[in-house]
Amino acid sequence: MILGKIVGCHGIGKHELAKALVGVGTSYALQVRTATSLPLPENKETDRPKIDMVIFMIDMTDKRSMAVVESSLPHLDVDYFLGRVCFVIKNAQGLLDRSVEIEAVTQLADTYDSPLLCETVEPGQGGSSVAEKILQLLAISVGFHDHITPLLIDVTKRPYHTLLDSSIAWTPNS
Repeated sequence: MILGKIVGCHGIGKHELAKALVGVGTSYALQVRTATSLPLPENKETDRPKIDMVIFMIDMTDKRSMAVVESSLPHLDVDYFLGRVCFVIKNAQGLLDRSVEIEAVTQLADTYDSPLLCETVEPGQGGSSVAEKILQLLAISVGFHDHITPLLIDVTKRPYHTLLDSSIAWTPNS
């Protein structure tokens, strides 16, 4: 069984993303759990199963969501940051409504060498496109793709801040 953990503040859409992940057909058993922060509380009764991927959710209209992610990151083992962590941002489309700067989020993704996905949920879509991207990353991280590794993906990607800089510097020809 493959286990994913979604971390983010209350009301950010963790449960909707979890439902979308489980709703995508996979050839393996998938379990998704949610948490409002890390570290997880002590569990003295039983051993916890190994978590295969941690997904941090950030709402661009809520500074509290960024603070929750930033305070949770130090509690995660450094080994997870190569292929077992990704950041999902919500509400990135409205410039006026943003409380969290996109530069801060891209810097976070670059600092931890982790993918940054943008969730744009249309009515009736249910977040399935971001769920499919997360499941592709998850399949790579657990070794379901023979010739693709998290290290290969990491060395072939450009840092997010350079993508942002090039999009800001770009001006259309008149």
